Amino acid sequence: MEWWARILHSLTLGAEAFALAPFATALIRRRHIPYGFRPIYYYTISLLAIWQLGWYGRVFLHNNLFCFHLTTLFQVSFLSLAYYQLIPRQAFRVATAILYGLFLLLALADAFYFHPFMTATNLYARSFGNLLLIGYALYHILLLTNQLHPAIEKRPEFLLAVAVIFYYSTPLVVTFIQAYLNGGQYPDSFVYLTLLPFVLSAWVTMTLLSLMFTRFELNYSPREALPAWLRRWRKRPTRPVAES
Repeated sequence: MEWWARILHSLTLGAEAFALAPFATALIRRRHIPYGFRPIYYYTISLLAIWQLGWYGRVFLHNNLFCFHLTTLFQVSFLSLAYYQLIPRQAFRVATAILYGLFLLLALADAFYFHPFMTATNLYARSFGNLLLIGYALYHILLLTNQLHPAIEKRPEFLLAVAVIFYYSTPLVVTFIQAYLNGGQYPDSFVYLTLLPFVLSAWVTMTLLSLMFTRFELNYSPREALPAWLRRWRKRPTRPVAES
């Protein structure tokens, strides 16, 4: 394997670690994260947990294919819950509940019948889940534009929608490319090259989520975050030196 292919392979395996940025940004603001955005905070935690679980699977089980099934389940679950809470329309919420139920059935069928979770990636469940999330995000953007919010590009809802569309449209294409390549005889270096768009999309998406969390207040003001002894510190006034 060429050196650049090894680098791409390492970046692909560590792409979930990009979630450290939005997680750290949200952690110092978790007390002021609105109710509708809290599932996004848990979403970043799930990405980091899967990242560590994938490392365990590669090192000790020599198999991390089950992580693809878990990643899809956690991502679709937390983001569906987020949009369920962010869009207070009864028709949308009923549709979201029905579609999520269909996704769960497909995920189970994919994991235990079509693509067993220890031997193959979940092509059907991942594709259906990505399409669901893209649809939620597009619908949310449509609602925001119809409401004529000022400076919509600065709203956390808009940043979330753009991140979801960008992140789940790219892997949707990459998933089908990978499924096609797995059926032929292609060098590993070429297969890893096709994963480069996924790495770039993960980096951009986690940057957008970090910017989204910066729209919320910190848990403590910069002064309150200082140690108690430093908060009590005052610069002592200096007396002018008397002329002799």
